[in-house]
Amino acid sequence: MRIQPTLPPPLPPAAADNAYAAAQRVVETHRALAAWLRHGMTLDQIDLFVAETLSKLGARSKSEAKRVLRKTMKRCNSLAH
Repeated sequence: MRIQPTLPPPLPPAAADNAYAAAQRVVETHRALAAWLRHGMTLDQIDLFVAETLSKLGARSKSEAKRVLRKTMKRCNSLAH
């Protein structure tokens, strides 16, 4: 007997729109970072670039920038190894 996964309730339209907009900022930040990033850059340089990029894209908080940075660095590390 297969157990069916329980799905969370659907997001209200406004929350879905906000999630989509945040995801688009993440995508654009990753694109900008990929074009800008060079070997030997420090985490402080990368952190500043990500924060500035997210600010230009209309991100509302530094915590959003930090979440994006963490995900980006994990992705960069996994590609390097």
